[in-house]
Amino acid sequence: MVFVSCSNTKIQSQNNSYAINSDLREQDSLTIWAEQGFGLEEGKAIAQLVREWEQVSGVKTTLQLRPSPLDDQIETAIQTGNPPDVAFIRSGGLGIVPQLAWEGRLADLTDVIESLEYSFSPSALATVNYQNNITGKRSYYALPNGIKTFNLHYWQTYLEPLRLQQKDIPQDWQNFWQFWQEVRERRRELGYEDIPNFCLTLSNATDGQLLILHFLHGNNVQIFDENGNLVLDRPQNRQGTIDALTQISNLYQNGSILPEAIAWRGPDNNFQFLDKQCLLVANNSFSIPALQKLPDNPYNQAAKNRYLNEIVTLPNWPNKLDGKPFQMTLAIRATVIPANASNIKDAKQFMTYFFQPENLKLWIEKHKGRAIPPIPELLNTPFWQDAEDPHISALRAIYLGPTQPLPSVISPAYNEVVKEKIWAEALASIIQDGISPEEAADRAIARIQKITAQY
Repeated sequence: MVFVSCSNTKIQSQNNSYAINSDLREQDSLTIWAEQGFGLEEGKAIAQLVREWEQVSGVKTTLQLRPSPLDDQIETAIQTGNPPDVAFIRSGGLGIVPQLAWEGRLADLTDVIESLEYSFSPSALATVNYQNNITGKRSYYALPNGIKTFNLHYWQTYLEPLRLQQKDIPQDWQNFWQFWQEVRERRRELGYEDIPNFCLTLSNATDGQLLILHFLHGNNVQIFDENGNLVLDRPQNRQGTIDALTQISNLYQNGSILPEAIAWRGPDNNFQFLDKQCLLVANNSFSIPALQKLPDNPYNQAAKNRYLNEIVTLPNWPNKLDGKPFQMTLAIRATVIPANASNIKDAKQFMTYFFQPENLKLWIEKHKGRAIPPIPELLNTPFWQDAEDPHISALRAIYLGPTQPLPSVISPAYNEVVKEKIWAEALASIIQDGISPEEAADRAIARIQKITAQY
């Protein structure tokens, strides 16, 4: 963990994280927790913004860059009565945030939203509109400091020998996935190395959780209605669940998905795809192309070519089985204030400062596309309007297209579904234990019914 007090100006770098050296938390300071970023620039950005905030506000501020994930740390701190005043939490809607909001342990941030001179996009606000069981009402208990989408990337270099391009990829659900099967077969017939089709995470890692959600959606499954009532057990949703589990397990069993995928941890799909061990990957961020976006110098030309010519980001998922456009499920990077924070007034003032367009722009762009701006105005900046960057234009198209919030926004019960690894275990029971998709679906639905009955 790196402690950063912005009242001191001695700068150091530790464990690939930027920091301003300091002692531990001072009792009269505003304390901010943020997860250490994947790159040096993310740490620099938050440290710079916190230092500038301290200078303009006069409020002594301590920034702690803490190991990821932050979920358990923030929950423990709230329970023990020693939370930070502000926390930046990467897991957002698939982590602890909806549960904390449900339990009334986060401050309502509606007044912060109203104090801003611009508007969050409706889709961004939908990701943080949580139910509070104490008040019995919904409100905004987090602000999205970045939007994440579940992206599809593929290697164009594997399609070129077949004279295929992006326009040749089908847009309907079944034929989209069949297309990659045919690509593999044609490559094999031409004598090329046999490469599995998909780097699809099947474990309970975030990518695995999002994968099953997207396959359920593609098969027309609705988990909750708009009021948070479970509808997964309705006949059409049960059948769609069976179909989704069948489709994924068939892809695994016929060798289309790498065999290790059932036990992958967070970054494993990234590594396998970048090692060219599959044709297509689904990934919960823009990190795969972003890793290739290096300074333009003679030493980085191979990475530049991968970014511009070899790796392709698709601007949408295929249409659902019913032919309707696919609604991308949006995840977030959340900023919250614990309800028992010691300095809520200054915390809200800091958030108002942080979410000013010029400050949020710095934060977002230092992520190199790994997070999408939650306000439309920032999509009009040169970074997001770069017509020569095919990946950024694809991300814009995804975010501006049909979207929906995570199920945990509609019902915090879904957080428990994630914790209990219900979908990962359903897939494992089919793949490893020989359980039928029907039985696996019914077991999963029964467990989810039991969980939601407690909310």
